[in-house]
Amino acid sequence: MMWKTLFQENLWQKLFALGLAILIWLTVSSSEAVRFGALDIEAVQEIPDVPIVVLTRAADVWRYEVRPERVSVTLRGPAGQLSTVTAMGMEAYVNLVEQDQGSGEVEIHVNAPLGTRVIEVGPSRVRVERIPESTHKP
Repeated sequence: MMWKTLFQENLWQKLFALGLAILIWLTVSSSEAVRFGALDIEAVQEIPDVPIVVLTRAADVWRYEVRPERVSVTLRGPAGQLSTVTAMGMEAYVNLVEQDQGSGEVEIHVNAPLGTRVIEVGPSRVRVERIPESTHKP
């Protein structure tokens, strides 16, 4: 007899509370799915043919030749962000400011786009040679 009164008393209030609880549960679970779905899965992507820039002192008037002129950079980061990265959007450079000689092998530095990180640079060192000025002028 007690079970019968438990279900029959205030039936509409109990059904309303049950429906409200289900609605709240569905709202919270769907917002969690959206929140976690917005996070990109990490991926690795190789960006070929990234041009190399030579950094020198402001007073340095020499010209330099870099061999090879371009490198391949492998990045790790969110897949959605990596799909938009291009070689022209990358910054690869050699720093000759603290190097005394004009020629030699120099390590390549890469500034990765925000939110990504550099995994590998190939080749990691390049040959830099100072180009002598032309002795005859036109």
